[in-house]
Amino acid sequence: MTETTRYRVDGMHCAACVARVESALCKLPGVETAAVNLASHEVTLRSSAEQSLPTASDLAAAVATAGYTLIAESPVESNTVSRTEERAQALRQLRARVLVAAGPAIAVLIISMSGLKFPGDRALLALLTLIVLGWSGRSIFQSAASSALHLSPNMDTLVAIGSGTAYLVSLLATFFGSAIPIPLPIMFDAAAMTVFFVLLGRFLEERAKGNTLSA
Repeated sequence: MTETTRYRVDGMHCAACVARVESALCKLPGVETAAVNLASHEVTLRSSAEQSLPTASDLAAAVATAGYTLIAESPVESNTVSRTEERAQALRQLRARVLVAAGPAIAVLIISMSGLKFPGDRALLALLTLIVLGWSGRSIFQSAASSALHLSPNMDTLVAIGSGTAYLVSLLATFFGSAIPIPLPIMFDAAAMTVFFVLLGRFLEERAKGNTLSA
């Protein structure tokens, strides 16, 4: 007799993430099919007729090798109220990160584009950008680091490399520019706005998913 169960999987953002999670789970003995619903961040597993599904810890370990997190405490139940509350809480946290990033990112953009100069202007830009990348965007860099460790780059990898490189080059130009023989560009605005727009896009996407699921 086949067995079907669902688990929540965190960290997925695109179709490539879905494919990696499904592939990792389908390699386990006993898993006949693994179908991920990106909108609800859930995976539905069906066992083969000859063998039962692996334990939750084994499933979580397989998903971790792909760079994602399977919530292994218990399978997803039919309690739609609790799942709605979880999505609402996650959306509030994402909105907070967007709001915190908005002020510093816009300030960095205005100062950079206007050409405004004042004592310590570059140091201020570095600090404001660090707030955007280090606090609001920390989940992006954590996801990128995890995917790199498991040799499974994802969309966060691209964002982290792009914004992180822009920030580091700008830091070198700000604090060690005179010691470097070639001129380096100041790209604090590119780093800050990249992370801000990615977070804003994810917030709008998650809100739309929530509206679709509750409809």
